[in-house]
Amino acid sequence: SPLAGIRPPLPEDWQTQRHTRTHLHGAGLALFSLRTAGVIGRESERSHLWRALRRVVGNQRAECVLIEGTSGSGTSTLAQWLATRAHEIGGVRCRVVHHSSMRGDADGMSALLSWSLPIQGLDRADAIEQTNKHLSANGMPDLDDAIGLVQLARQHERVDEGQGLSADFSNQTERIALLSRYFIAQAERRALILWLDNLHLASEGMALAEHLLKIDLDVPLMILGTVATEEVHEGTDLSSRLEALVSRPNTSRIQLKPLDTDGQVALIRELLGLDLALAATVEQRCGGNPQFAVQLVSDWVERGLLVPSEEGFTLRPGADTAIPNDMI
Repeated sequence: SPLAGIRPPLPEDWQTQRHTRTHLHGAGLALFSLRTAGVIGRESERSHLWRALRRVVGNQRAECVLIEGTSGSGTSTLAQWLATRAHEIGGVRCRVVHHSSMRGDADGMSALLSWSLPIQGLDRADAIEQTNKHLSANGMPDLDDAIGLVQLARQHERVDEGQGLSADFSNQTERIALLSRYFIAQAERRALILWLDNLHLASEGMALAEHLLKIDLDVPLMILGTVATEEVHEGTDLSSRLEALVSRPNTSRIQLKPLDTDGQVALIRELLGLDLALAATVEQRCGGNPQFAVQLVSDWVERGLLVPSEEGFTLRPGADTAIPNDMI
């Protein structure tokens, strides 16, 4: 297509006129669990991310930003904001690789590849054929690449030997090289944010970031890593690798601090339309941690402790607001 290589311009400023959420006091509690609070404040951090993305797109070069903070401080929320905003107004794609200590089916590179490659519901031969067509359209015509990526997506699938439908990776370096070619090819067609969520839990994700930043890339690829600081202990190999990553000239870091009082109250009022006095009470109990505030209000909703008032939801008289043991 003659339009395939045309990229929409990335605006100089991420900001837009924000409208305060309209709350219908007395309604909406049943849908509380479906709400997303979004990002309140954090303007300097958002500007940092936007400037980095503009450099990536403008210079056609790879760059990495680490967003570090304690669990619940909003690292993933901030990364999700960038991914959404960049797609909305800049046509930038995002690929997310989630990691968790539980190592579930939705974690890791295989989960991302299973979702992004055209292989759902297909047997191995058809999956490779469709992946080869998909990759060829993105500048990766080598059949071996298709076989390798399907292998990474379906690591635990049994395949009969001798059919040429599986790949044997002798070491991590070979896997990283293939994954790098894949994401570079994606970025060549449209600017790409590669978000490695909970990077501190992903040795392969760390190796991928290190490799992509070492090679001289002329494609708009932004590597975004979110890190829980309490999981990174000084003097460990993980700490050393993160510091080495940050020391590179094409890497920067954002260290999230707890929200200040005004930001926390604004978040809580935006979350559900709590009245000002109750929002201030929640802020005092949560110490600037947005996730804890969400969990606390969620508990109150589930226990039916909130009632509407003219200024927003407030607590029922005599409500037991003790913090549940599983939240302490």
